[in-house]
Amino acid sequence: MATEASHPIKAGPTTAKIAYQHDHQKDVMVMVGTIGGARYPTTLNKVDTEIKDLREVADFKPTLDKNGFSVISGQKPLPKGLKDAEQKEIDEVYAQITESLKRETGCTDVHIFSHIVRDDPFQRILDVPADADPMTKWPHKTTAQFGHVDQSYHGAGSTFQSTMGRIPADRAETLRKLEKTQRWAIINTWRPISTVHREPLAVADGSSVPDEDLRTMGADPSVLLGAPAPPSELWQAVHRPGHKWWYASNMTNEEGLLIKCFDTRMESGADATCRRALHSAFQHPEDNGPPRQSCEFRAFCFWADEERKGDEIEHAYDNSYRVPVAAA
Repeated sequence: MATEASHPIKAGPTTAKIAYQHDHQKDVMVMVGTIGGARYPTTLNKVDTEIKDLREVADFKPTLDKNGFSVISGQKPLPKGLKDAEQKEIDEVYAQITESLKRETGCTDVHIFSHIVRDDPFQRILDVPADADPMTKWPHKTTAQFGHVDQSYHGAGSTFQSTMGRIPADRAETLRKLEKTQRWAIINTWRPISTVHREPLAVADGSSVPDEDLRTMGADPSVLLGAPAPPSELWQAVHRPGHKWWYASNMTNEEGLLIKCFDTRMESGADATCRRALHSAFQHPEDNGPPRQSCEFRAFCFWADEERKGDEIEHAYDNSYRVPVAAA
């Protein structure tokens, strides 16, 4: 079968819909791995949003600590068959991602706790019959078209603890010791498997999205896993005009994005370290070619040379805590 042809999308800013939480909505719980869960983004507040192209703004160089995301280049392309790869090949890719994270962030230890290959178009969700049972299992990995952060502050702590129960005891002991005393973060490495000409990924500058705009979303994985499992908790946001969204047009398999989902570092003021960044796939007006193929790797990153102290020990996993502003 011939591969569907594609061509580069026009570089530059664009306007597309970003799905936000409704202002009035509270206490959302989504069943992951079901038709109902897959449809969830279609129920949200879809806002026409300007998304600027990083290719066209030479004086803006986002960083993880200032903006919650950064662009990486010069990467070894991911295997085309990563979705069905054997464990040996996955281990080799994990080693490459680990070294990239250490090099880009200065962290001293990395533990990749999951990855997901997305290769199904969002249209697949829209084509599901309206009367389909929302609890039916949904095996497809479509692009995630709603503004979100993979973990809330509380969700980051619970994700760490649940992961420790699934890895070798000696590794878990090492990471638990680091978690108690050292700075750590959850950083996603998002990589195209082939050049992106459809449904690219946008990231909101974290410094433009205050905590007050964030809303929690529960994610129940029990249907997906086939057994009772603790829910996780994500961030969404309500729309505010000041949010600044970015993407990189025609991103290649030698490039990628680092996206911060959580950081124990807690500061106040204009130069405070960014703790998280909303991100969302979106439908570009010039989408073309086959479904986007990409992989995101989720990792705990630790800095052995940065100790947690004060609020960072007591309140790092507290969604509602606000760091006091130092007196002038």
